Amino acid sequence: MADLRAGISRLLSRAARNLSFGSVYARLVLLLIFVLVPALAFMVWTNMAYHAQVADRAREDLVRQARFAMTQESDVIDNSRRLLVVFAQILLEDEDGLREAGRLFRQILPSYPQYLNLGFARPDGEVIASAVGLSHPVSIADRDYFLQALETRQFAIGTFQTGRITGLKSINLGYPVIEKDGRLLGVLFAAVDINWLNRTTSRITPELSAGCSTMEIDERGVILARWPRPESWIGRSIASLDLFRAMESRHEGLARSQEIDGISCLYAFTSLKSALFNGTIYIAVGAPMSALAESSGAGVYSTTRNAALLILIAFVLFWTGAEALILRQMKALLRTSNELRKGNFGARSGLSYRGEIGELARALDMTAEAIEDYAARQKRTEEQLRESERRYREFADFLPQVVFEVDLEGNITYVNRFLSSMFGYALADLPSGGANVLMLLVPEDRQRAREDLERVARGCLQENHEYSGLRRDGALFPIALYSSAVLKEEVPIGLRGLVIDLTDLKAAERELRESEQRLRQFQKIEAVGQLAGGVAHDFNNLLTAIQGYVELARTDVDNDTPTAAYLNQILDIGKRGAQLTDQLLLFSRRAPMRLAPVNLNRTVEAVRHILVPLLGSAIVIREELDPGLRPADADEGNMEQVLMNLFLNARDAMPSGGVIVVSSGNVELDPHDDQSASQRSVAITVPLEVGRSGSFVSVAVQDNGTGMPKGVVDRLFEPFFTTKGRGEGTGLGLSVVYGIVKEHRGWIEVSTTPGRGSRFEIFLPASASGALPETEGAGRLPAAQGHGERVLVVEDEPDILHFLEAALTANGYRVTTATDGERALELFSANSDDYDVVLSDVALIGMNGVELVAELRRRRTNLPCVLTSGYLGDQSRLRPVEDGHFHFLRKPFSVEELLSAIAAVKG
Repeated sequence: MADLRAGISRLLSRAARNLSFGSVYARLVLLLIFVLVPALAFMVWTNMAYHAQVADRAREDLVRQARFAMTQESDVIDNSRRLLVVFAQILLEDEDGLREAGRLFRQILPSYPQYLNLGFARPDGEVIASAVGLSHPVSIADRDYFLQALETRQFAIGTFQTGRITGLKSINLGYPVIEKDGRLLGVLFAAVDINWLNRTTSRITPELSAGCSTMEIDERGVILARWPRPESWIGRSIASLDLFRAMESRHEGLARSQEIDGISCLYAFTSLKSALFNGTIYIAVGAPMSALAESSGAGVYSTTRNAALLILIAFVLFWTGAEALILRQMKALLRTSNELRKGNFGARSGLSYRGEIGELARALDMTAEAIEDYAARQKRTEEQLRESERRYREFADFLPQVVFEVDLEGNITYVNRFLSSMFGYALADLPSGGANVLMLLVPEDRQRAREDLERVARGCLQENHEYSGLRRDGALFPIALYSSAVLKEEVPIGLRGLVIDLTDLKAAERELRESEQRLRQFQKIEAVGQLAGGVAHDFNNLLTAIQGYVELARTDVDNDTPTAAYLNQILDIGKRGAQLTDQLLLFSRRAPMRLAPVNLNRTVEAVRHILVPLLGSAIVIREELDPGLRPADADEGNMEQVLMNLFLNARDAMPSGGVIVVSSGNVELDPHDDQSASQRSVAITVPLEVGRSGSFVSVAVQDNGTGMPKGVVDRLFEPFFTTKGRGEGTGLGLSVVYGIVKEHRGWIEVSTTPGRGSRFEIFLPASASGALPETEGAGRLPAAQGHGERVLVVEDEPDILHFLEAALTANGYRVTTATDGERALELFSANSDDYDVVLSDVALIGMNGVELVAELRRRRTNLPCVLTSGYLGDQSRLRPVEDGHFHFLRKPFSVEELLSAIAAVKG
């Protein structure tokens, strides 16, 4: 206390010294008094009106809380109606809704604490679904909310009651479930917990003073909710009390009563229409009179005390604040002014710029900043120029091109470090007097480059100028030079530019040209494929007719006559024509491929058996086949074509005879093994693919003939390339081999030495199943004569139709012919049981053969059918034949093959 009194004494002493007339302190004191006098008068008036306002505030607070409680109930009604509408929609839209309703109610109920139960009752009142389990049958047929929902078919609210399922006090809500046709399905109900209303009421009371209470009373005077102590008041009637009579007489107001708890209380009440209780409800909030009086007195005392304390604090803060807030700022301004006068332009007031003194400080500081900025502007400009130059040099050194600057004579004034990477010159190697940029070009390009640079300096736009660059070691390489003029005050003083190495770009252009050549070659192959596919069907139809009639004619001619030899020669020529068509289709990948496990040793034997007569006695075939050869995933017909072409190619390489060695083996390739298949070969090797890994099967055909030079090997697999004379070969044999092996995901290796022979080795993926194919010829039926069976032949080519009729008739069959599918259906419909076999071409006008035999089998299940065609196309056109399990006979075919096919489908 002694220190406090001493401090106050010093403060008063200093104030006395400063309170001279006209001083800032004196003026502030007068201002303080001028402000405090009205404030004190207002406090006196406030204390006089405070007590009267207490009652008004209490009534407003109590009424506000009462209305809040009513709002809570209205929310319950709205939420309940929406919830029941959602449940009704679920029951109407979901056929399993009624069976699953109880489970749905049990899942939903924990999320809604305001409900004791959720359920559904049929129109007769029996409850069939309930969130609370039913221990016995329950009917709500007499409940008022149920009857009201049935009668009005609208949302209904019941009265206060004890639930039959829960045994608890509640108010029930009902909602009818009506189907689209107007039929009443039942009533959904929700039981609102009275105790939940009490808990809602309890959230109002804590906002009031201690001892306050809240009640909800219906129009009969029965207490529906009360807080605190709800258990002793819910259900009791206060209809005889003065408080309730006051409520009945006025819509809203205040009333004193000590009849409820024996304590004199002031009650604020309001009467509102309640949808939940289906009538008028009264909300009353009470506060003890003693608490209100104490609050009023305490408020008056507190206001007076605070006013006195405010006056004291105001005077204390005045003496300390005047120094801190005004005089100290003025002294800072004076001190800053003195520093600026001494030449210290970095001095600042350090004051805030708010208020009038702040504006003075801002003006003083801005003046100092202007002087300081003016002095430092030149220095900053120079530093920025140096930094910009440094960044430019660093960026230029980072670029993967030569960046240069030259004067108007072409002398280099700057070049980045990439000069050494592109041209081989280090920066230290340049002449001390400067080097000319033209030294980087070959002599024959320098004059043209000088003229180009002069045009750029005159303001012409730079175009892409290409030159031959000259490295320090004398090597030449293509470059492009880009440049622009360097201007100073709109006058050119030099040039700045880039030198770009075009080596990679030129290589890419060459590769693009090669790709275009390969594309044109592919387009040529595609054109051949389209041509082959277009003529295959018609050509094979012609061959079928030619070979068929020749075979029929051959049966009437003795074997020893020249005519028989001529006919045999025609048959051989026809077979060669069919092989040529097959080669074209295989080469263009127009023939469908069907992969299966194939024993390549057996394929070699089959091809060898066919080719021995064609190779002649001067050529010997030696076999070195691996007896443990694994099956390969391949198309057996395609493999026969590959081996046949390789054998014939070996024969052509040995015009004077020789030895053909055919070998096979299993191959395991490891991607980490450097000894790949291609590296095991000798001489010139042309692999289709390298770097493969896994299990493979190989077949090699080696001859000791003339061999091939490199120029021939490079074009070996090109279509139509041949070393034979005009008319001696088509040039498709090895191209077909290439296409087939590629389609089988394999590759081929060629080793050849001029004068010592060639070796062709194909590699195919081994079959993953490891299962050996069936022995050749298994399951095939020999050709058989007919015994009067009726065959329906459908063919739109007259020559083939007549051949088929003649061949089948000559071999014991009865034949009925049709030229289209519609005529065939008419004949079949006339007497479907009279036909034993149907033979139809696939490519018919209108309804095709596949559609025809499918319709015939729909009319007669398991009807034997054979489909023929000269060309089906790709796999997508073959699939309907396979999916329908139709026997397919490819044109051209012999009479023996025709009879075998008929016998096979007859069974």
